[in-house]
Amino acid sequence: MSQILNVFEGDRLQQVSAPETTPGMVLQLADGTIAACNPRAAEILGYTTEQLIGATTFAPLWQSVHEDGSPFELEEYPAIAAWRSRQPVTNVVMGFYRPDGKLAWLKLDAQPLFQANESVPYSVVTTIWDVTPEQQLTTGRSLLDREALNPQLIELESIYTTAPIGLCFVDSGLRFVRINRYLADINGLPISAHIGRTLREILPEQADELEPLYRQAIASGEPRLNLEFHGINRAQPGVKRDWIVSLNPLKQADGRVLGVNVMVQEVTERQRLEQDLREANQRIVTAWESMTDAYLALDREWRITYVNQAASQLVKQLTNLEPEAFLGKTQWEIFPWTIGQVVEQQYRRAMTERVAVHFEVLYEPTGNWFEAHAYPSVEGLGVYFREISDRKQAEIDLRDSEHRYRMLFETIDEGFCVCEMLFDENGKPIDYRFLEINPAFEKMTGLQQAVGKTARQLVPNLEASWFEMYGKVALTGETVRFENCSEAMNRWFDVNAFRIGEAQDRRFAILFTNISDRKHAEAALQSSEERLRLALEASKQGMWFWDLESDTLAWTTQCKALFGLAADAKVTYSVFLNALHPSDRQRTHEAVTQAIDNRVDYDVEYRTQWADGTVRWIAAKGRCTYNAAGQAIYMMGVALDIDERKQAELSLQERHARLNLLYETTNGLLSAEQPLNFISSLFDKLSLQLDLQYYFNFMVEERHNRQMLRLQSYAGISTAAAAAIEWLEFGQGICGLVAQECQQIVVNNVQQSTLPNAYIVRSLSITAYVSQPLIVRGRLLGTLSFASSTRTSFTSEEIALMKAATDQIAVAIERAHLIDSLQQQAQQLIQTNRLKDEFLAVLSHELRSPLNPILGWVKLLQTRKFDEIKTAEALATIERNAQLQVQLIEDLLDISRFMRGKIAFTAAPVSLAYVISSALETVRLAAEAKNIQLQVMLASPTLQVFGDVTRLQQVVWNLLSNGIKFTPHGGRVEISLKEVGSREQGAEGRELREKKHVPLSFPTPDSPKFAQIQVTDTGKGISPEFLPYVFEYFRQEDGSTTRKFGGLGLGLAIAKQIVEMHGGTISADSQGEGRGTTCTVQIPLMQNPRILSDAIAEPASQIINSISLANVRVLLVDDDADTCKFLSTVLEENDAIVTTATSAAEALQILERSRPDLLLSDIGMPETDGYELIRTIRSSSSVPAIPAIALTAYAQDVDRERAIAAGFQRHFAKPLDVEAVISSIAELVQQKTHKF
Repeated sequence: MSQILNVFEGDRLQQVSAPETTPGMVLQLADGTIAACNPRAAEILGYTTEQLIGATTFAPLWQSVHEDGSPFELEEYPAIAAWRSRQPVTNVVMGFYRPDGKLAWLKLDAQPLFQANESVPYSVVTTIWDVTPEQQLTTGRSLLDREALNPQLIELESIYTTAPIGLCFVDSGLRFVRINRYLADINGLPISAHIGRTLREILPEQADELEPLYRQAIASGEPRLNLEFHGINRAQPGVKRDWIVSLNPLKQADGRVLGVNVMVQEVTERQRLEQDLREANQRIVTAWESMTDAYLALDREWRITYVNQAASQLVKQLTNLEPEAFLGKTQWEIFPWTIGQVVEQQYRRAMTERVAVHFEVLYEPTGNWFEAHAYPSVEGLGVYFREISDRKQAEIDLRDSEHRYRMLFETIDEGFCVCEMLFDENGKPIDYRFLEINPAFEKMTGLQQAVGKTARQLVPNLEASWFEMYGKVALTGETVRFENCSEAMNRWFDVNAFRIGEAQDRRFAILFTNISDRKHAEAALQSSEERLRLALEASKQGMWFWDLESDTLAWTTQCKALFGLAADAKVTYSVFLNALHPSDRQRTHEAVTQAIDNRVDYDVEYRTQWADGTVRWIAAKGRCTYNAAGQAIYMMGVALDIDERKQAELSLQERHARLNLLYETTNGLLSAEQPLNFISSLFDKLSLQLDLQYYFNFMVEERHNRQMLRLQSYAGISTAAAAAIEWLEFGQGICGLVAQECQQIVVNNVQQSTLPNAYIVRSLSITAYVSQPLIVRGRLLGTLSFASSTRTSFTSEEIALMKAATDQIAVAIERAHLIDSLQQQAQQLIQTNRLKDEFLAVLSHELRSPLNPILGWVKLLQTRKFDEIKTAEALATIERNAQLQVQLIEDLLDISRFMRGKIAFTAAPVSLAYVISSALETVRLAAEAKNIQLQVMLASPTLQVFGDVTRLQQVVWNLLSNGIKFTPHGGRVEISLKEVGSREQGAEGRELREKKHVPLSFPTPDSPKFAQIQVTDTGKGISPEFLPYVFEYFRQEDGSTTRKFGGLGLGLAIAKQIVEMHGGTISADSQGEGRGTTCTVQIPLMQNPRILSDAIAEPASQIINSISLANVRVLLVDDDADTCKFLSTVLEENDAIVTTATSAAEALQILERSRPDLLLSDIGMPETDGYELIRTIRSSSSVPAIPAIALTAYAQDVDRERAIAAGFQRHFAKPLDVEAVISSIAELVQQKTHKF
């Protein structure tokens, strides 16, 4: 309680430490070994802590004498005397020679320590005071008359000067009259600072606790002895200390009490050592109990004082006695057979000579052999023994023991390792090697794979002190126990090191624990205590303390501020309750009462109401403290302003409601097929939260060829008012302005707004208005507005809520549109898949049909003899059907080229009359076969266009071929050419081409005149349903297996692409099935036509009928044997010398042996293709440059470009034009001859 009052008063006295008055303390075990000592003991005795720990009274390092100069005998040492007498030994004066030869006079007290229900002490604590004469202190005697001192006071003066405990005398007013230096140092102030001052002035922290006791002693005249106190004072801030205080009243002859003689003894260190000793003893007992060997302890009268579990079981096995029956009995009573035997001899030798003995003995009653080790101690003997009856059984036991050791080694929580110490040539320990480690070793040290490595290898900067300590253990066999920090490893360790074997083995073991966490915790605790002290002073929380005994309530200034009170205001419990909100007073009072009566924490939230009416939320927490009688003595706690948190919670609740609304809106919109119909339901929910009375939903629609806003749904206005604003222009009103700018507009205080667009909403008595666009992916769908006539503005959160709801509706509308679109696309996909299936079926038919006559005639020619006419007819049929296959493939390739934009054009002035005549010559035989009349009407035979003559011939040929195909026998096909001057026709063509993004292959004249080619037939016609699709790829009016006309449906699609790339248009017209079809092509005319001969438009290639390849050496490379044989025969028929190879590798081998004039190579070959072959040839220095021609089934333009880029001079697509190939061979060979 004194600490808490001190916090409120904030008073601190200067702290003064006096370490020279601190007694030394030494802890000794049963065998006289010093197990621990405090730093003061080492300072007084002149030795280091390391030198003292492990030393024994039976072989002391020092010399000691009596006051008369006679030496101290072993039995006279206080520790030994206390052990044997089992009583404290006090006030022993000893002359002690320190290592530097100086004599120090010591006063010693020895206190034996016992465990519960034990009569034999397990250790002794010796307290040491340095009583070397000092200068007497005479300060502070002004209050007593020195001449009036009687002999009793003179004796008291001597005690004050030399006593190793705190002494003082206080008068009846509790003022210090006399104090010795020891107590002054305990209080942390000099002697002069005490004299004449009151107990409360000197010890404000303990005054509330001490004053009643002093006054009681003065009032009663009776002493109060051995009072225990705990706390923190100025001498050592932050350190909890322990004292024992005795109060003896000083009376006059008449019985009047003059004051109190006070004796104070500091027991902090002793209690810590006692606790350490208890823990150490417990570890020893635990170790004994966990041992597999039997252990018993004998006192000097040979009584058995202790047995571990193993010994208890063994004794019971041998004697059938329980521990209760033999503990306290002598060795000779329990084991009479040992009298006069080796057991008695060795035990007495160990006891008398104080040496350890080891022997083996036969237990005659059972015939069992035992091995025994007896060690002398201050108390008597400690005996370890085990049975060694049978050597083989002993080996088994040894293996079991080793197994248990290994299990213990592997499973103990402590780290354990066995090491070999390494020394330099001077015998100085410099390193140690790890021989064995247990699993806990790596966990404790963080070192991995340590076995076989040295400490310096694992931790190069390991401190030298470790080598010195362990080196001493390995050499001397002295066991050490210490705590030490390794900065190199950043760890603290509790270490127990002991030697294994003899000194020459240089081996030792380490049992250790990583105590870094404990050390850090201790440091953190000290730091935490200091921070807590500072935090309590600096904290802005309100703190309060209520002394229930005196009904005194203390508040910090901050606490008063929380309740709106002045810093100097007096507070009581009634003041506290009256400062609360009336609704919270009873509830808070009940919480206080319940906390005190039920011993529970006080935890309550309430409102405080200030004098000016301000209301704020406060959270209060506290706890009550009770005395030994269970009576509540005080209550303390903190008060914290939580007004902002409470307001945030209210805001959070409102936000939660809005989020729920958005969630419900999302769910509703996800299930709504018509999102616009959901707006009314959304408005009903928003109106409850935001106090809305109006909403307006406008959607973008087409009206009078322009986009406008149309009112779709609304609330809060009449039907007539809605009709007046059914249509709004973009920019009209606030909704029109929102649509125009595509951003939200908020108008607060509408009736006072000067915004010009607000005239409509002002007329509707609206006072607050929010309008937002319905936008999805940048596309405006409409607007949605909300308004109120009862509020003048909306908060930013409310505006965000309305915008979020609007955005969700926009997304839902778009989602509904997407669903409709996906449904339409699904239908289109079904249709596309159907057309694909039809196309594949037709393609299969068109590919297989020509193969039937080809294979049929080939089979007949192989098996039968025909005359020349029939043979010629067969070959013509084969050639015609093969050409059909070629044309089919070319059409497919053209479509691919068009789709990829890779079609090649050669632009030049073209005579359309020539184009038409060439196409007529191509189809004339087909027309004659069906007796179809071809009629040609060239109204303008000199018309010229700028384009590709071959592609234009392809257009006309396709139109004529279709006319002939779909016209029955005896029908008629007409083709006409004329000039038309309709600018609109030309513009329509350009518009159509631009709309479909058809690129021009070359510049076309911007001419107002067009050449028009029309092809009209009297065939089956086109149905009105199919007419819009007649120019689409792979579209046929009849795709069934019963169709009358073949083909893939590609001709008109190709024709359309070619015409549009010439800047023209193509169209088809039919009056219906059975009424024929008219196809019309319009192409821009050249403005300045040239005079062209028929040869201008012809292809440059000419068939060379008589070319000789005499003596031309050709290397032919093709992996297809039939192609190779065919080409070889053709070339040899033209007098060429042909060498064949079936792979690129074979060709390269031939080139190493011979030098052909020309290379003919296939492209697609296994392992190495033709591209790689020509690259190898072109990069070889050993093969001279030879002409090369690529022969391949890869027939697209990109394939030709790739072949030329690889190193070929020519590229021919299969099936081959043999005459063209022979012509190219001759040309390339001739070029080579001229070149060289």
